[in-house]
Amino acid sequence: MFEYRINDLIEEIKETLTLTPLTLASAQENRILTPELIQPGLALAGYFEHFYTERIQVLSKMEVSYLNSISTHKLKNVLRFFQDFNIPCLILAGGTVTEKRIIRIFSKFKISLLESNTNLDHTVMTLSMFLHERFAKSISLHGVLMDVFGVGILITGMSGIGKSECALDLIERRHRLIADDLVIAKQLRGTLVGGSIDSPLKFHLEVRGVGIINVKKLFGICSVLSKKRIETIVELVEPEDALKEDRSGLTQLFKKVLDINIPLIRLPTSSVSNIAKTIEVIAMRYLGYTIEKGKLENYNEKLIELFEQKDKQS
Repeated sequence: MFEYRINDLIEEIKETLTLTPLTLASAQENRILTPELIQPGLALAGYFEHFYTERIQVLSKMEVSYLNSISTHKLKNVLRFFQDFNIPCLILAGGTVTEKRIIRIFSKFKISLLESNTNLDHTVMTLSMFLHERFAKSISLHGVLMDVFGVGILITGMSGIGKSECALDLIERRHRLIADDLVIAKQLRGTLVGGSIDSPLKFHLEVRGVGIINVKKLFGICSVLSKKRIETIVELVEPEDALKEDRSGLTQLFKKVLDINIPLIRLPTSSVSNIAKTIEVIAMRYLGYTIEKGKLENYNEKLIELFEQKDKQS
């Protein structure tokens, strides 16, 4: 388990949610062990049956009002239980006001007390999404992740086989780059979501013979995307490595990544004149599999029309 503390959360989530510490700085060193949240409810009154441990507590206006109403002695008894349950912090939803004596008592017990700048629903939703992504299982994958017709396609293959050149062709055909070379994949809600690491080389592409290019600067903001669900893996292989491949396309291959089976297509690099066009077909076929059969014909006509428009723009 990596070390993740309250002060890390405050700093990393500040662009979407402002959390203001009310207690001493030492309380912000408390560790966060789970992304799960809870509202304390009856626990504030001393009832701890079926109470979940180690979770961040988010308080509504009613719960804060109750805290303000109870005696110092009773509050201290409740906080002793909170210490035993290893509660990292309590967050007051926006618009709530708590007494200074409450803050002093929380500081004494070294339990972090934070104030959110938004209402209860927004605080819980934003915090839950952020923490589940932060704590999600992750893995580093070597390849290029592209958004092709809205389908997340991870292009893999041995070094020098042409992954970046293929990605450049796709970008020129108005598709979007998510990550090049190093893709950080996370398991979120039963899906695999890929993105790039935050670095000065984010949204850059290394093209052999040319060097490193800034895709966002050269092709515009619409040519990049921060993250995307990985729905298909296209592995570029040498022709001799694909001699025994199923030419009918009826045999479906999968690659397991973080316990999730992702459809895998092994594509010989010399079997087609333009790999980018073939990957577009792969994306369209994936879309065809995911819609209702009755709508397939109409949807296919729209895709063909979109495909022809992209050819005219090229």
